[in-house]
Amino acid sequence: MSDQQAYLERSLKQRAYDAAIKADKALEAVMRQNAAHGRLASGNSLSSFRSEALRIFEEEFASASKFACAAMERIDSHSAAAVTVFAERVAEMIHEKVVLCGRRIGVDDKTVDRQLGVIKDALQEKRLRVVDDFLHGMTGDERLKKDPVVSIVNSQTNNLPGLHKTERQLYPCRHPRKVKGHGGVVSRRCQSSDRL
Repeated sequence: MSDQQAYLERSLKQRAYDAAIKADKALEAVMRQNAAHGRLASGNSLSSFRSEALRIFEEEFASASKFACAAMERIDSHSAAAVTVFAERVAEMIHEKVVLCGRRIGVDDKTVDRQLGVIKDALQEKRLRVVDDFLHGMTGDERLKKDPVVSIVNSQTNNLPGLHKTERQLYPCRHPRKVKGHGGVVSRRCQSSDRL
């Protein structure tokens, strides 16, 4: 395993834990809001849990897939495997957070269990779909691509002192004339009889 591959695996593992923390905070916020409105012990809480779980999973997977593509500079078998493991880990961690919150809302256990199963199925379905998109170079509605890299070396090399051409080198004639060209652009030209 190369250093770049090890780095990708470490980073995706940490991103998975970050996603779990984000999910925990979002689900706790849903519980606080629903408790404040007197609807914590209702199907509304479970519906909101589903929406938040899917939203966070999509956001975190999109971020991780862009990161993996940029880090590895292409989608190869190793990056595909690492991203697939990431997606499985994040879906499991988010579902665990949903289960913990779902048990605390005060709804009948049968109803909660049924809805937790629905949420787990939705996360697994989303996981399969986004991993397939990643393997085909897509994330959401956009194509995965490397971030453009600015060529600093090229611009520094072309701007070194002493490399600037003098006007004599650019226009090897005695008296260059200004000529209006296409679109009103002014350029300098030499007449053939005027060359040095």
